[in-house]
Amino acid sequence: MDILCFTTSPDAFLALQRAIHHPWQETYLPWGSPYLTTRYAGLELALIYLSPRAIADLQYFIPLVTKLQPRLLTLVGVCQGLQDRVALGDIIVAQQVLSLATAKAIRLGDRAAPWQDSLLGQPLNWQWQVQIPRPKSAPHQRGWLLHTLYDHELKPDHCLSPQEHPERQHHCPDWPLIFGQLVAEQLLNPDPLRLTAMALDLIREDQLLHLATGFPHDPVTSTVHLGAIADIIQVEPFTFGDFDILSAQPQILGLDVGSYAIAALAAQVEQPLMIIRAVQSYHPLQPQDPFRAYAAATATQFFLGFLRNLTHTTVPNHS
Repeated sequence: MDILCFTTSPDAFLALQRAIHHPWQETYLPWGSPYLTTRYAGLELALIYLSPRAIADLQYFIPLVTKLQPRLLTLVGVCQGLQDRVALGDIIVAQQVLSLATAKAIRLGDRAAPWQDSLLGQPLNWQWQVQIPRPKSAPHQRGWLLHTLYDHELKPDHCLSPQEHPERQHHCPDWPLIFGQLVAEQLLNPDPLRLTAMALDLIREDQLLHLATGFPHDPVTSTVHLGAIADIIQVEPFTFGDFDILSAQPQILGLDVGSYAIAALAAQVEQPLMIIRAVQSYHPLQPQDPFRAYAAATATQFFLGFLRNLTHTTVPNHS
């Protein structure tokens, strides 16, 4: 076996199956859980979905890892991101995993370095394989609505109002929600529709911070980050005791469930591990999560691009 891929995300589990147009073979573990195997880009690939219960009992998977003897373990899926450090849809390649429940950390180390070189060195065309359109983020939609209304108020004979603008559905698909939020935040007067003084101050600030675009546009492509993932299982996400560990450690880019357990398993069996997470939402988790499917597809295609870039001579065999 070349690659044993774990995922804790049902969306990523389904995205991986659908993206690989090759038959999958299903095998059941002694306790009834299935794992899938197939071939992709000349490599043998096994795929396992880990439920929260399975994450708590990963010792049961050691015999499977011993049996398959994969050259590389991977964890592919989605995570929450810290808004001032990553953007929605970005990729995080973990260099370190921290458990907020125990304050312990595991460095993924040199064992995975040759694999990571191939991961990061892949052609950028993996991004064009993502078939799901990128959703518009709330900051983009808010910025578009406010700035379009600002232009209309300045030049009503030349600039359309946001209600009449032909690109409204493209730039602000969640109009009722965004409109209601801006009214509640006293940035809009609803009838007649006008910007408030607070909104004008915000727009001027945006114009200074975003000289090229005027407001925070969504990026066209995903950025790949190297950093740390914090595992938030069984802990209040933002606080460890009275100490804000997330603010104190700027290398932490994302939060997930299960990464620390997988890293501990990889260390126990002494095999290389790479963790690939795409940012599906900001922390704390938003009530609506429109980026989940897009993030799962992005993580999937980044992983598959890595497999296509691999050759059996670029990384050493596990010994």
